[in-house]
Amino acid sequence: MGRIVNLSLIIILLVLVGSGLASFYAIFIGGRNVEVPSLEGRSMTEALDEIQRLGLLSRVDEIDSSLPKGAVISQWPEAGAEVRKGKVVLLKVSKGSKQVSVPDVRNLDYERASQQLREAGFVVGDVLRIRDDRAPAGTVIAQSPAAPALVPENARVSLLVSSGSAGGSASTAAVPDVRGKGEDEARRILRSVGLKVGGVSYVYNAMTAPGIVMEVRPAPGTTIPVNGAVSLIVATDRKPQTQKVASSPKPVIPGQAPQAPQAKVGSEETEPDLTPKPLPEQEKEPQAKPQEQPAKIAKVRYVVPPLSKPLALKMEMVDARGAQTLLDREVKGGEYITLDAPYAKEAVVTIYLGGEFVWQERYF
Repeated sequence: MGRIVNLSLIIILLVLVGSGLASFYAIFIGGRNVEVPSLEGRSMTEALDEIQRLGLLSRVDEIDSSLPKGAVISQWPEAGAEVRKGKVVLLKVSKGSKQVSVPDVRNLDYERASQQLREAGFVVGDVLRIRDDRAPAGTVIAQSPAAPALVPENARVSLLVSSGSAGGSASTAAVPDVRGKGEDEARRILRSVGLKVGGVSYVYNAMTAPGIVMEVRPAPGTTIPVNGAVSLIVATDRKPQTQKVASSPKPVIPGQAPQAPQAKVGSEETEPDLTPKPLPEQEKEPQAKPQEQPAKIAKVRYVVPPLSKPLALKMEMVDARGAQTLLDREVKGGEYITLDAPYAKEAVVTIYLGGEFVWQERYF
């Protein structure tokens, strides 16, 4: 009888030990590996809840992205991988795009408004043109989003632009500033605001790239009737015939001898009376004084645009006395350059940034 009791106890003990081993294996060994779920595209809250439910750990890195803030961009290990419990799952989560304030471009002409938006990092979206008796043709009436809303960089900004008054013949347009732009682009901009090119004059200028608009007439900002004509003065690299004829007297200006040939051309009968040298000296002095004492000042003002690194800025001026460099140094983004340069008769100031033409101004 005692043996039977002992045998029963042994069997019960073996069953208990076996059950314990089975439970231990199921919990700590057999159930240790889990499959990593797909978390990409889900919100960070959902992803973290799922990771915790599976007995995994998490680490979150926030990065810039165009996706909504808090969205899971990527994960590691990838979805479907089998890992042990306690494994760390790395999540890369969007912290959203950089928020930028929209500039107010209302009451600006369309070209200037578009340029200001592009410089601020935005994209010009839909452009709707309507009749408006209160705004000249080509003027921005409204924008969406409105300023100063905070929106992601590279966001689209739609514009509502006036096409003039409903009367048609009485509508007006502001002359856009197309100086520094190519001739074809200038023509396109003028057409976009309801104006046309009345005439183009090509003027030789060694300091300006060929095909660049140097001057606009009427002046930019002037209000004229729609379909009105705008004249352009465009740079060319071809020297006119008049400059070749005028260049011949230049080598003889410094000397006294050149005055005798000038008098000789005017009249052969008076040649014997012009032989004394004092007379050419008296004629030469009045011509030299206006060039030596310029009475005009060119007020040059320039704001360096935002730059990722410093660039070389060069300002050159051409007037009746010749060409000269006003400034040639390295500048940083946002610098405000101000120069007062004396000049004779009229002058053209050309600005280069990083070796590229960026602006030109004519002074009269």
